[in-house]
Amino acid sequence: NTGSHPPMLYMGMEYLRTNHLSLANHFLTSAFNMSAGDPLCCHELGVLKYRQRDYEQATQWFERALCQPVQHSNLMEEISNEEKGGISDRASAAISSSSSPMESIAMCNDTFWEPTIFSLGQSYRKTRHFNEALYCFDKCLSLNPSNASSYAALAFTRHLMGDLDAAVDLYHQALGRKPVDPFCTEMLNRALEESLKGIATTTTTAPPGNITVTSWKKRRGGDHQRL
Repeated sequence: NTGSHPPMLYMGMEYLRTNHLSLANHFLTSAFNMSAGDPLCCHELGVLKYRQRDYEQATQWFERALCQPVQHSNLMEEISNEEKGGISDRASAAISSSSSPMESIAMCNDTFWEPTIFSLGQSYRKTRHFNEALYCFDKCLSLNPSNASSYAALAFTRHLMGDLDAAVDLYHQALGRKPVDPFCTEMLNRALEESLKGIATTTTTAPPGNITVTSWKKRRGGDHQRL
């Protein structure tokens, strides 16, 4: 029954929250199969794969979660803007074409999708696609400029790229918005120490509890939860 996937989805989310990953996988996969591609299911499957450290699969699920709703939103906007009620050429093109993940992110102007973009950025960072990660985190800041976690994610990515000056500045910006943040405090100290020693490294490791992906249930709670 394609109309009954939400209970399966929320059961999967709860098992994911309590770290019962095999049960979460069962319910989330069932919910996805029943829903014909609900973006919420895609997002939660991305969180699951991230938690299982399968970052390539996590990336694919987050990309899928973003592409479909952004295209649909833009299509509806094009249709509503037509004075005579017809479908414009741009709307027709939107029906027949599919956007790349970066194009979908660029077109997204809804803050509802900011946590998914953030999670995608974290997956890109884990797979060392640093430029794509930076693009995601920059987009997150354009959608939610006050979120300290986006500054922290940008700082850590710059740190991994060896851009210590930018990393230090961004850690300061993150701490300016969230002064009590052990992760940023420790990483800022590391970046300053590396800068003083003239070290630029791409092998920096984060302390436990570093910024990570966000479950859909937590998405309206301000800063992203550290799962």
